[in-house]
Amino acid sequence: MRIFTSGLLCVFAASANLQAYDFSAADDLFTNRGEGPPTAALATQAYTTALGQTSGEDKIYAAVQIGRLALLQGVMYEKKIPVDVRKKTLDACLDAMDAIKSPRQEYYYFALSCIGARGKLATNLIERFIYARKMSAIQTDALKSTQDTDSRYVGGFEAGGILRVLAAVRGNPQARAVGLYNPEEALQFANAAVAARGGNYRPFKDFVSGQTYWDNHYYLGQATVALALEKSNKELVLQGRQKMLSTLSVIQEMEDDESLSLDRKPEVTYYRTMMQKLADQVFICTQQEAWTACLKKAMEE
Repeated sequence: MRIFTSGLLCVFAASANLQAYDFSAADDLFTNRGEGPPTAALATQAYTTALGQTSGEDKIYAAVQIGRLALLQGVMYEKKIPVDVRKKTLDACLDAMDAIKSPRQEYYYFALSCIGARGKLATNLIERFIYARKMSAIQTDALKSTQDTDSRYVGGFEAGGILRVLAAVRGNPQARAVGLYNPEEALQFANAAVAARGGNYRPFKDFVSGQTYWDNHYYLGQATVALALEKSNKELVLQGRQKMLSTLSVIQEMEDDESLSLDRKPEVTYYRTMMQKLADQVFICTQQEAWTACLKKAMEE
């Protein structure tokens, strides 16, 4: 009888250890992240606590949420948060990714994203090279994780997230100085991200594809403009502008008929604004004789 009781207690103990972490409070804060930096910071604190108290998939989830919030605070809230605070937030994101380091797309996506965002805040070329080396160290494995058995880029986590972030880097003229600028690759990665199948990504309720992960379309536009500048091809740059305008029109139509998902409202608002800004810059610059110089300057601001 003692043996049975002892065994039963062991089973109960094991079950208790396997009990899922309660993320409800943290997820509520995350849902309200659009209220501003204070709420986003509180959500980050909640997931950071969870990161230290969890293992397995719960730990991965906590790190993913820290990554999402880091991009919100470190990039999208750039006008609301001091640079030194943004740097610390992105550094904390990299620490969280170190805690889940593995050949998983969640790790690669947020490590690359936070490295890239942190590199943009570097104060000198040497510091930029440091972050460029960090990105170079994992980008090959990250890209391989997005390929199918025929070596085609098919995306994956966050509806082509890894492809999106590398398209962002390759299509950013500021990456030229550290050897990561390649607009042709940027366009290839961005197109593959838009074509990604997508999925349901916790804690979001709605299915999202590469087509409806609107961030992808901004980087497709950026890549098209970057390649057009390399080729001094005004027709191509206008094609890029038209693609962004078409996407903005779709978003507006979906908003009007209330079919636009609100799961990622802060992020969609940001990239919607960025698309409109780039489309406006293209229009202004292409009206000028020295349109390439105008647009290069606008892209580097």
